[in-house]
Amino acid sequence: MNGMYGNIADKSAACRNAARMLRSSGRLVVSHPEGRAFVDQLRAACDLFIESLPTKEEFVGLLVPLGLEVIAYRDEPKLYLMVARKR
Repeated sequence: MNGMYGNIADKSAACRNAARMLRSSGRLVVSHPEGRAFVDQLRAACDLFIESLPTKEEFVGLLVPLGLEVIAYRDEPKLYLMVARKR
């Protein structure tokens, strides 16, 4: 999910569906090439449905019950990246 996670209305359902489709050891990647600050600026500047990108703790809380383990997380000025692996 590159550059679009903030636009998903039902993130729980989207992650549940992704987890269902992944094979064992498969990976779910959520990324944004401009980072969290860009997404937050976009949210403030327009009326579109956009939510901020999750913290690592928020992703862990969402994904662990689905059998996914967060194995990489980077929240840098120009890069947001989360990688989870199906157990």
